[in-house]
Amino acid sequence: MFGLGLSGILRSATVLAVIGVLAWGGRALWQAGYAAAERDRAEAVEALQDRLDAVTAATMQDVAEALQWRRDLTARERRLILDAMQDPDADRRALGAGSVQRLDQIR
Repeated sequence: MFGLGLSGILRSATVLAVIGVLAWGGRALWQAGYAAAERDRAEAVEALQDRLDAVTAATMQDVAEALQWRRDLTARERRLILDAMQDPDADRRALGAGSVQRLDQIR
């Protein structure tokens, strides 16, 4: 009733061997897929880091240019204030020739 016989044992051993091979092959495939996914992830992180570095460098350049622009603007504002304080016609309602010339220099 419970006797398998030689052919039954061979069939069981064959089935177990097939299951073992499939399990081993499945694990190997999973590991290969995992390794490929890790490579893809690492490449994506590196590409994003390169892009971030480029954007950071461009932003730093823009900030430096904006600061220089602000310094230039402040220097012009100071010059205009000093020029206005020295203008003998500063309190007149109409602009004199010297005021017009200074304004023309600004353009």
